[in-house]
Amino acid sequence: MLLFAGLRPDPLLLARRLAAANNAATAERGSGAPSTTPAAGTTPEGAEMEGAPPEGVPQARTQPAAAAARGSLDRGLRAIRSSRMALLAVAGVVAAHAVMVGVMSMTPLHLQHLVEGPGPHAGHIAEGDVLVIIGFTISLHIAGMFALSPVMGWLTDRAGRIETIMIGFALLIAAVAVAGFGQASTGAVAAGLVLLGMGWSAATISGSTLLAESVGQDARVAVQGVSDMLMGAAGALGGAVSGLVLGFAGYLGLNLLGGTIGAAVLAAAVVTRTSHRRSAAA
Repeated sequence: MLLFAGLRPDPLLLARRLAAANNAATAERGSGAPSTTPAAGTTPEGAEMEGAPPEGVPQARTQPAAAAARGSLDRGLRAIRSSRMALLAVAGVVAAHAVMVGVMSMTPLHLQHLVEGPGPHAGHIAEGDVLVIIGFTISLHIAGMFALSPVMGWLTDRAGRIETIMIGFALLIAAVAVAGFGQASTGAVAAGLVLLGMGWSAATISGSTLLAESVGQDARVAVQGVSDMLMGAAGALGGAVSGLVLGFAGYLGLNLLGGTIGAAVLAAAVVTRTSHRRSAAA
């Protein structure tokens, strides 16, 4: 209700108006003919009420739904591939979500095994105590994900987008190191899960911000949709694969796999940041 009442003007309609104005200006410079396309900040009669694109914008609403969806997906992927910053942003958001979901989803099982203990004495800890430990650990993890969101947003503005992505993945690597190598301690696992949530928060907020700024207004909605789709798919894959990894390599192996993914993205962020600074200096 707050978004419906307060998110005005509608970002999608505003992006369409801006794209129409830019297209009209480009066409007018090319032909010398006066433009008939509405300027930015205006819209054809009834367009905003019905959600129809203004004149000069491809009318995807008249296409079949499947074709329109494919067109949006292709447009979003092209826009992401055309920008190195957008590629880094999507990689950061997707990888952070995969690592977070993979480790988090198997942690309750590991904690249950750790607290109850293997062998003939399994189950000597009361079931209520096991649930308390698991519940407290996951609660701390969720708090790490969301409680410091304003701080991560402030850090994204002050330190920089790429720099905050690097901080996020440094936290993720620290998280899997603490949880993995401290797997025999419930306290270490809980501390690792808090760091995991904080790293996810930093990488997601800064990555989403960088992505929105790395593409044009007309492609932003499609790009954000593609990013959310890939993020959800990465979470599903991470949750599915994590059980297999836990079974074959144990909780330490699962964390080491997450750390490897995090290190790869952190290295890519460092290279992109260095290249960007060299280009700016040149």
